[in-house]
Amino acid sequence: MSYNSKGEKTVTVIEDAGEIVAVPDLEADVAIISSNISKININVLKKLKKEENVLALDAQSFINYVGNDKKLIKVRGWKKRNI
Repeated sequence: MSYNSKGEKTVTVIEDAGEIVAVPDLEADVAIISSNISKININVLKKLKKEENVLALDAQSFINYVGNDKKLIKVRGWKKRNI
């Protein structure tokens, strides 16, 4: 991660670990997915989500992607809004 003189952040992905296909058995009240959602196998999501817990997805997973230059890019058209 680096910042230019205007304070704008650039994140470079050094290596892609590939799709997440397995996770250990967990007993958690909340499971937070903070990864590119396309990298998570649906069976992993099903294993993490239980009737008694909350499965939370980090919104940045949906609005960022890695470009051909391995830099993290925000999807154009998304604007920050106060809710």
